[in-house]
Amino acid sequence: MRRLIEHDLARRHVTTADELAAAVVTSVPTLRRRLREEGSSLRRIRDDVLVKAAETALKTTDEPIAAIAARLGFSETSAFTRAFRRWTGESPARFRLRHRGSPAG
Repeated sequence: MRRLIEHDLARRHVTTADELAAAVVTSVPTLRRRLREEGSSLRRIRDDVLVKAAETALKTTDEPIAAIAARLGFSETSAFTRAFRRWTGESPARFRLRHRGSPAG
């Protein structure tokens, strides 16, 4: 699942549950049940991929936060900021500052 999501994310495509289920030749309910049995979920896997991609972009690029949000499939920067805060406990801007220092101005 993780590799499929990462692959599609690299192509700037947000993978749906239907696409993931089809890729492993099963139904969405069966996929969700199997992941639950393993102590995971589609959301948990997707969030893990997204937070890693966001952290990498924030640490290593000057890409605007709005562009990162859009690239990761968020329709609004504010939704990305809320998700990032839920994942890490801090805003994307604060995370970037902490990991890269103040931008040259």
